[in-house]
Amino acid sequence: MRASPTPAPADAPTIPVRPLGAFGENVSALGLGLGALARRAASDPWEPTIHAAIGCGMTSIDVAQGEDRAASEEKAGRILAPFRDDIFLSSRCSPLDGQPFDVSAKAVRAQLEDSLRRLQTDRIDLYHAHDIEAAGAKRLLGEVLPALVDARERGDIRYVGASGGFLGLLHEILVTFPIDAVLSYARLDLVNADLLEATLPAAEERGIAVINASPLHMGLLADPRVSQVAADGSPIGSDPTAIAAQRAFQLAKEEGMSLPRLAVAFAAQESRVATTLIGCATPQEVQENARAFLAPCTAAEQAVIADVRALFSDC
Repeated sequence: MRASPTPAPADAPTIPVRPLGAFGENVSALGLGLGALARRAASDPWEPTIHAAIGCGMTSIDVAQGEDRAASEEKAGRILAPFRDDIFLSSRCSPLDGQPFDVSAKAVRAQLEDSLRRLQTDRIDLYHAHDIEAAGAKRLLGEVLPALVDARERGDIRYVGASGGFLGLLHEILVTFPIDAVLSYARLDLVNADLLEATLPAAEERGIAVINASPLHMGLLADPRVSQVAADGSPIGSDPTAIAAQRAFQLAKEEGMSLPRLAVAFAAQESRVATTLIGCATPQEVQENARAFLAPCTAAEQAVIADVRALFSDC
């Protein structure tokens, strides 16, 4: 008998599914990124948030990136093991501890084996070559991605992905290599929607799944306090994006609206995206983001979204 998460409230939202590219498989249109949980205190429990996500249909689950990945996989593996057949699990190989990206097939295999062990599973649904900018196109196409294709053929992973922030390189990969999915972060939101033109059309033409991560632009649109500093943590000074974010919060407030809700609703409108991944640190955030993703925008909200996007257009 399969385990069940903590029962969802009777009024809990239910996330629908969308096609994963042209592979004949459906995934939850909104998924849970574990980065927000990984940044919490080590003693904070993850189960309530993950159970809340699964309970409302957020079954696309992506482990944390960077230095938090190993610990994220360890915790996720323990919590998700009872639900393994009911979730779509993604992780990645990437540079570790600031070291150069080792692109040898041996190194890629070693990272994958570590991920499988930590996640307590015999297969990972989607495994990305992450931070692709660190490897470069030649080595990605010649060594990293072929190693992941071999892993797919062995059954260790089901789909091969590439993830990063440089859309030019993602485009080069998806038009030259038989990849299954691409992921980018902070590239389809109210601040920057370049994914719409730079990646989505080419991916759709080839049946490649597109995953959008961080619709709150790495937290900039989540909390007005975040936008009070520049990207490097210094006071905003003349940083144009931080200044525009402050104006956007004020604009939404004047209209009686929530900027984070508008940001999530904006991301939800692009149906060509298989999954939008969002970080949630609490069950309450899961519920709030799920409701924002599902709620149709009114004409007034669409007008504010257009005004907010215009604020960032010159940044």
